[in-house]
Amino acid sequence: GGGNFGIVTSMTFKTWPQATASWAAVEWNWSDAKKVLDLWMEWGPTVDPSISMSLKLRTPLVTDEHDDLIVGLEACCTGSETDMLDILAPLLAQEIGTPTKLKHEGGWDWFDVALLYGDCSDFPNPYENCHIQSPQWPEGVLQQWTYKSKSDYYKEAIPSDGFDAIEHWLRVRHKNLNMPLLGQIQLDLYGHSSVINQVPKDATAFVHRDSICCAQYLAFWDPAAPCHIVDENMAWIRGFYKAMRPWASDESYQNYCDDDLHDWAHRYYGSNLPELRRIKSLYAPDSVFHSPQSIPPADRGLL
Repeated sequence: GGGNFGIVTSMTFKTWPQATASWAAVEWNWSDAKKVLDLWMEWGPTVDPSISMSLKLRTPLVTDEHDDLIVGLEACCTGSETDMLDILAPLLAQEIGTPTKLKHEGGWDWFDVALLYGDCSDFPNPYENCHIQSPQWPEGVLQQWTYKSKSDYYKEAIPSDGFDAIEHWLRVRHKNLNMPLLGQIQLDLYGHSSVINQVPKDATAFVHRDSICCAQYLAFWDPAAPCHIVDENMAWIRGFYKAMRPWASDESYQNYCDDDLHDWAHRYYGSNLPELRRIKSLYAPDSVFHSPQSIPPADRGLL
């Protein structure tokens, strides 16, 4: 994972009993976006760890009811629907704004929730259809998308200037007829009450244990788009990412491999990098399986 190749000889899993889950999807008008973002980054890190949330600030889709930027929330909770709505109450309060969309249900099977978040729950045969069509999955209906992603970790709340930068770059994209497909920044909640942040940094290879959220910047375009459209999309996401440097940390998520990064090893692995390189030297000194951003042995330079 994370751009590193190898042969897995064994895996050990610890399972957690969980019968059902609850989910919610909320959207607000863009005029409420700053209030939603401010509260989410202040209140979100303190919420009960039974809930996970992603906040998305994005350009509209052709399926949206109105043609303006959108702020939306997706939440999944191991508690009941009532428990989840109690947790979300501060974000749904009238002073934050009136949601233009509010859907929620409880008592879902975990597999059904996975299909929901894979955008497959409405298919006639969700399990068979939730694949790209192939000889193995002849009933698959999913499409492949062409996109570029970049990532950050935010350890402090995004201030007003940061929100202004987000709005500017989303509006630049929305006004450009050459970029009609989705562009967004997605903030996945960590927070100091989360299970992720309760694990010591050096306990695993994953070093990102002290952030409010992981941010993913996304730009989509048609797979058949000509080169100049691809170039415009790439310039847009790189410009958006650069504009957010004053407020983001110096870390990136290794599962969003980004070949733009020159300091990728530090951004992906931080203080864990020396130990990971030592382990690589011990078990794979010749680095037979490698990629441009895979961890090198300790006695080799970074690619």
